[in-house]
Amino acid sequence: MNSKEVLKKETAAVSNRYVLMGDKETDPKKKEHYYRMALEVEPKNVSALNKMGLLSYHCGKFREAIRFFDAVIGSGKVQNLYPIYFNKSMVLKELREYEAALNYITKALTFDPKNP
Repeated sequence: MNSKEVLKKETAAVSNRYVLMGDKETDPKKKEHYYRMALEVEPKNVSALNKMGLLSYHCGKFREAIRFFDAVIGSGKVQNLYPIYFNKSMVLKELREYEAALNYITKALTFDPKNP
């Protein structure tokens, strides 16, 4: 393993530790702090991006949530996009963008057609 690969692996490990620390928090501000720290270390950490999207959604920051979910989709790192498409559809529903929400829930079902 070369030094570049070692650095990438260590960066991912640090970022994932921040995500885990955020997961353990109950205070949304502290959760956000740790998830943002994870993204500072590794900007394309899909777990941190998705969790920031969910946190933004629950805090009523719908446009911000969409940006985080779009970053996960655009990362190319996730094979099963069912939960991300589902999450994005819920945000779009809150924004009363019903056609777009229906589009994303339909996309989600292509990954998991048995899930109602």
